[in-house]
Amino acid sequence: MPIEWKPEFATGVRDIDLQHRELIELINDLERATLAGATERVLGEVLPRLAGYALFHFATEEHLIPATAQAVAHAERHVREHREFTRTVERLAARLGGMPAMPADLLELRDYLEHWLLEHILGTDRELAGLLR
Repeated sequence: MPIEWKPEFATGVRDIDLQHRELIELINDLERATLAGATERVLGEVLPRLAGYALFHFATEEHLIPATAQAVAHAERHVREHREFTRTVERLAARLGGMPAMPADLLELRDYLEHWLLEHILGTDRELAGLLR
């Protein structure tokens, strides 16, 4: 089921919210392509576009983390979450790229992406927004 943007996802930081909406749309595109049986498109186009955009988004967030004493612990955790996400997606993409991708595998990836993104938005990113106020 596609992810729908909800008001509680908003951090109040325009650039971050716009990028989160784009990430949600990319995850939804992965789901649509998978359900349509376009596994080659998912692996060759959608997943690389999603991974690249996630890196761009992470750089945006990391650049916004303020250089204050209270932000140091947040920055370490925030960056660690980004790196763990990147490693997990790279590992899953490598696994999927090395064999015929099954729709169930791609939907499992989509579920991971959704869960991680929404947890990150509602927790770490909202905390970042509070530090920026």
